[in-house]
Amino acid sequence: MSDPQERLLRCAYEAFNARDIEGALTMMHVDVDWPNGMEGGRLHGHREVREYWRRQFDLIDSHVEPQQIEQRADGPVVVTVRQVVRDGVGSVVSENTVEHWYVISEGLIERMDVHDHWTIRSAIEEDIQSVLDLWVVAGSAPSVSDSPDGLARLLAADPQALLVAELGGVLTGSLIAAWDGWRGSFYRLAVSPEHRRKGLATMLLREGERRLRERGAVRLTAIVADDDPTAMSFWEAAGYTRQHDRTRFVRLVED
Repeated sequence: MSDPQERLLRCAYEAFNARDIEGALTMMHVDVDWPNGMEGGRLHGHREVREYWRRQFDLIDSHVEPQQIEQRADGPVVVTVRQVVRDGVGSVVSENTVEHWYVISEGLIERMDVHDHWTIRSAIEEDIQSVLDLWVVAGSAPSVSDSPDGLARLLAADPQALLVAELGGVLTGSLIAAWDGWRGSFYRLAVSPEHRRKGLATMLLREGERRLRERGAVRLTAIVADDDPTAMSFWEAAGYTRQHDRTRFVRLVED
């Protein structure tokens, strides 16, 4: 994907989040084809998009944050977006991840389509067995706490600690983002094999970081198997630094 296309899209998202309707429209063809996600159907041209956004902004507060931008081999530019929608008093109505598919020509946005994608949420008790199954399929090294009782205790102690990602009702990823009042810690970042290399691990991590920051964390740590080069590369690429002057001590608690 060309740098001008990426800059165009990032500027368009910045304008939308700033409620700069006219600024966003300058990045679109005059006869742009746009989805009406709130009411259904399609919108055509600057006037219809402008009126739609004005109606939308009167009812809800939507913030869209691009997580990944890539050029597909079949032509469209696909932006994976984390979308948070709040009502008029600021309460979160929905929070999910979608794909925006763009057709760009002559340096302007010609068409956009929305494709439902992963939903990232806090796990509940009904997810426990699916999470354990995911860890097996993902090849996570088993531990003594990998049991229904172990995950139930985690959720009882901290209902926000276990994040799961699902697509079409199927659980596809997990991350434990634990807060002990002193620091935030990550464990069990796992993605099912068929959904790897699509940015899901990064989305889970960024959502875990966001939640821990909101809880007061100023330092984040991750337990990573140092004999897994893929995992080591992921955490380094995500901006984490390996500590060479620390050793982890472990003791199993006996009954």
